[in-house]
Amino acid sequence: MAWGDGSKCGLGAKQRQFVREFVKDLNATQAAIRAGYSVKGAESIGCQLIKNTKVAQAIEEAQEQQEKASGITEDYILAGIRDAIDMARTKGQAAIVLKGLELLGRHYKLGMWVDRRDITSAGQALPAATVATLAQVTDEQFWALAPVLEACVIEPEADRPAELGCSDPDLDPISDE
Repeated sequence: MAWGDGSKCGLGAKQRQFVREFVKDLNATQAAIRAGYSVKGAESIGCQLIKNTKVAQAIEEAQEQQEKASGITEDYILAGIRDAIDMARTKGQAAIVLKGLELLGRHYKLGMWVDRRDITSAGQALPAATVATLAQVTDEQFWALAPVLEACVIEPEADRPAELGCSDPDLDPISDE
């Protein structure tokens, strides 16, 4: 069985191809295009596909298969970082030690680093006071709000799948015709 076969999940041919393409680079838009979906609606379709329960399950299975086949696991990566830190310490390479410690700190989510986020509304920069307030939001708070914010997004009618009133099968990620 090939990575992302999706046969156990009951996916159609285009959806299975999307899964295979998505695990290559984790880019839903490009994966949708490479899987044969319309370029015009690829961004919307890719987003909808990765939210589809069956597709998400197939992606997870494909990533697990890929991990097993490559031997590159989370433990392998962490051990490599630790080894690099130890080696750099013995050679007095402080910059490498610090980078390794940063990577470990980010992995274990110790809250010591905050990734920069560009915050816009409808393509326009938000006022500085709003950005300053949002910058104080922790990752946990941000991700807790994500479903609420996602529900507020209204997509144009042309980008909606058939069950929401769109009759174009190219824009319906559930359909595989």
